[in-house]
Amino acid sequence: MDHIQINHCDIAPNNLLEANGQALLIDLDLAKESSTKESLSSKNNKPSPRTGHKAYMSIQELLAITSGGPQHQHSIRDDIESLFYCLLLEMTKEAPHDSLQKWSIRDAFSLLGIKEELAENAIKFSARFEVSTREFYKELKPAVIAWYEALFVDNLEGSSLVKCVRSILSEAKDELDDNGGTKNDSATENKRLKRQATHPR
Repeated sequence: MDHIQINHCDIAPNNLLEANGQALLIDLDLAKESSTKESLSSKNNKPSPRTGHKAYMSIQELLAITSGGPQHQHSIRDDIESLFYCLLLEMTKEAPHDSLQKWSIRDAFSLLGIKEELAENAIKFSARFEVSTREFYKELKPAVIAWYEALFVDNLEGSSLVKCVRSILSEAKDELDDNGGTKNDSATENKRLKRQATHPR
């Protein structure tokens, strides 16, 4: 929703729909204009308290909740991080040994610790993700790793993060579209190299 300067603020699987091949975001009760803390649905010009799905909240949102400090000013990065967690949990939800699936029953303090550890150790994340990913989603592994790196290794923000993730997902879509046919590996590689040149480490 970056192009219309609105942050959703409650991205979770229940608020994601698919129609005619297009992804749709619903439930805009907590949505805010990018330049303000004010909820679009709030009254008396007061920001509404953050509620929703803690399992999909960004690290910064959880920090604000657990610290008892001022309400976190939600950004597009928070939305993109939440969307990352949606995909991550969907891809690993049949791994019974993986504690990722217990996020929904964790409190904010536990989730904060888990996510901070996840974000601070790229090697550990990659190894854990590799063994936990469902076979159905194996072709999306490179996209998720690249998305993780954009968020927690390169620490991209704002429009740079939006452009990077769009490029990552475009590459993933091309790979999936080519599945079963003749893969255009050179075109996909060119996109990957262009993304790396735009967002160097």
